This record gives sequence, C-alpha cells and structure tokens, in this order.
Amino acid sequence: MEFNIATELNNNTINGLVDGKYDICILKNVDKDEIKKFGELVGQDLGKKKEVGIGNDKAEYNLKYGKNVDIGWHSDSSYVKDTHKFAALYGVEVEQGASSTYFCNMKSVWRNLPTELKDRIKKEDKTEFSVKNWKDKGNVWPFSSFESEKQEKIYLRMARQQKKLYQNDEFGEYLFYSPYYTNIDYINPEDVFKDEYIYEHKWSTGDLVVWNNMTMSHRRAYADENIVRKLIRYAVNISPAA
Repeated sequence: MEFNIATELNNNTINGLVDGKYDICILKNVDKDEIKKFGELVGQDLGKKKEVGIGNDKAEYNLKYGKNVDIGWHSDSSYVKDTHKFAALYGVEVEQGASSTYFCNMKSVWRNLPTELKDRIKKEDKTEFSVKNWKDKGNVWPFSSFESEKQEKIYLRMARQQKKLYQNDEFGEYLFYSPYYTNIDYINPEDVFKDEYIYEHKWSTGDLVVWNNMTMSHRRAYADENIVRKLIRYAVNISPAA
C-alpha cells in the first residue's frame, strides 16, 4: 500500500496536504466541527451544499445514496469546472459491519502504468466527465432515484466538464480518471485499481477522513441498509498554515 497518512491535525499535516506530502489525514473520535480547522468549507456538486448527508436512517441523512449498490471509483465533483482539491467524510453514526470506503492512490497508479499507455493518455485531448456517462453505464447517480424530474434533467444536462486524464501540477503526476464518469475504452479499470494502491477505511463513529480529491479516487462497496452508516461529506479549501 503506497500511502502517506497523517493522524494528527497540526501545521505539518495542513502543509503536508497542500504540498502533496500527505495523501490523506485520518482523525479518530473527534467532533464534526474539526473539519473547519482544515480550512474554508466550500459548496459541493451543482447544489453547492457545504454539508451533504450520506446514510440510511434518519431523513436528514437519507439521500438514498447507494442503498444496496456499489458506488464506483470516482473523485467528487469531477464533472464541474472547479473540482475541489480536498474532500472529507465524517462518521456521524456508524454501526459495526458498516461498509468501508476505499481510496486509490492515483499517483502510484500513474507511476506504474506501461509507457505505451502513458503516451496514449498524454496525447488524449480533454475527456468528458459527466453524470450522464455514469447513468448511461447503468449506475444512477447521485441518488438511487433523483429527487425530481427537474433535478434529473439539470444534472444530466449541466453536470459535465472536459478535463485531462493526465495531470501534472503541485501534487506531481497522476491519473485523473473515473471508469463511470468517463467513457474511455482503452483503459482497463482492473489494471488501474489494484490492491497495492488501495487503502480501506473501516468506519467508526467520530472518524474524520480528509483526502486529496485530485490524486485519490475513492469508492464504497455494497451497503447493507439494515446497518446504520451515517456520514457527512465535505469539500474544503485548505491553505498553507503559517
């Protein structure tokens, strides 16, 4: 497993996330407001909500988000122009046996791709990331059913953006790719999302996980609707600490 994981919140952690030294920060048994110490919370998705509930119990968390289905590999809000660089999940209430969240280090993925595939990806023009692609593949996103016909039309029409698969920025070189948001037939997801690049986070109540949303793809496997798993999803603008 190729991950640099921080387990304390301090200036070193903040600066390490910003400059790419750390891929992920995992804090245990903290209050949800701890996320505000990382930086400014920003709006997510098209609705620009600063808190998005994910769960299967009380109505305020129940967005029908992935009940009884897999949530495939992706980066949050990759279908909008200004995809947030850092994302977070907080465990509000998690029962034993709740499904894990998996993170894949896309810097490691890129480093170990075959040279021929790297060359092809570098030559690729911008690729469409969209909710429509996800839905066309038989996956309904972001809910098991859209809240309304209007919402579905808006997401399928507006939630799309052209972006490069190959990225080289302040975080280094990495593959920015989703097998669901994109339609790329020459990349085999099984060759990308290998066990050696993946960290599995087994949730407990009070966990706060903050990660680089650009260099790390994430997913969640089947969720048992009889097991309480209530999380809050955040997007955060992290600036260097003094």
